[in-house]
Amino acid sequence: MSSLREAMPSRAFHLIDIENLAHGRVTAAACEAIARAYAAAVPVGDMDLMVVGISQSSAAHTFSLPRAWRRALGPRGHDGADIALVTAMPDPSRLRSFRELVIASGDHFFAGSARIAQQAGLLVTVVTSGSGGRLSHELYRASNRHLTLRLPSAPGPAQSPSCAAA
Repeated sequence: MSSLREAMPSRAFHLIDIENLAHGRVTAAACEAIARAYAAAVPVGDMDLMVVGISQSSAAHTFSLPRAWRRALGPRGHDGADIALVTAMPDPSRLRSFRELVIASGDHFFAGSARIAQQAGLLVTVVTSGSGGRLSHELYRASNRHLTLRLPSAPGPAQSPSCAAA
């Protein structure tokens, strides 16, 4: 083997913006549907690290998510989940222990994280929700591939300003 990196198992770091995937309406039922759709659409290895970002206002609704999805709690209000996820992302030297960064959000907030991961040599995959989920142009350009979740239905845009819909 020519390098230690080639000898490493293929690991991915998943940043899951549950509020973005739920279009700002985080409920237990939405979390269950997203987890099922994610498992069906996104390859997840045994060594992968899964981090789901939630704001304090949505935390109580996420108990139905898989236990393997570590929670990162952000502040209440707009971009709370985004802030939690960006804070949970390792620095570039530690990020190199992964081969892929999976960003489950279409929010432009994560474009900088995608560029950092690419500069560290990682493949960057963006996952969006299929029903009404949007992918920012900036994040699209900073990623290598795009996957779409097939959700049974998606609610309309959030009415509450405390939800972080992208």
